[in-house]
Amino acid sequence: MKGLIIKDLINLKKQSKILILILVMNFVISFSNKDLSIFMGVISILFVMLPSTALAYDERSNFDRYGLTMPISRNDLVISKYYLGGIFSIIALVVNLIINIVGYCFMDIAINKDSIIGVVALFSLSVVFLSIVLPFNFKYGVEKGRYIMIVIALIPTFMIVMLSKLFKDTPSYIQNLQSINIDSLLYILPIVALVLLIISMLISIRICNKKEF
Repeated sequence: MKGLIIKDLINLKKQSKILILILVMNFVISFSNKDLSIFMGVISILFVMLPSTALAYDERSNFDRYGLTMPISRNDLVISKYYLGGIFSIIALVVNLIINIVGYCFMDIAINKDSIIGVVALFSLSVVFLSIVLPFNFKYGVEKGRYIMIVIALIPTFMIVMLSKLFKDTPSYIQNLQSINIDSLLYILPIVALVLLIISMLISIRICNKKEF
């Protein structure tokens, strides 16, 4: 398992310069606008996409077929990608917390409960995104999975637009949302994301065990 994760990290190292360039550009733009929220969102998205990128490298090199000739099980191939996603999600969480401190020290952006909940929400959403995308990547491959990722990204926007039209004259749903205890989100969101991640991993294992390499 450790060897598989190290192999993926070495493959991903090839894209590190592009990744750093994108992050630096976004940081400069966000810093000049005195709004780091978009930058933190970019970090979460980029980091959570890295397991799919590692999976793409495996597909191009037919590593799965080669790896199964070694003492590596199909479960190991799947679980290593989830470990990788978990590692990068936690790194993104830590980086976003550090960015909050940077914003407080150099941009007079207050660190309060809302900002912490925002960071936790980004972490949870990135884990949920990972949980949805990886089974499709294992089932249909990374290329088709990218199109599915675009559709998944558009669904929340579509739902928000539809809800705003449906409840245009009856904003009761907004009042219901406001009644939610905001403190509870700090605990609920990560737990929900973790449960979805475990379910997603079990689905991916099932897909991979039925797959012919």
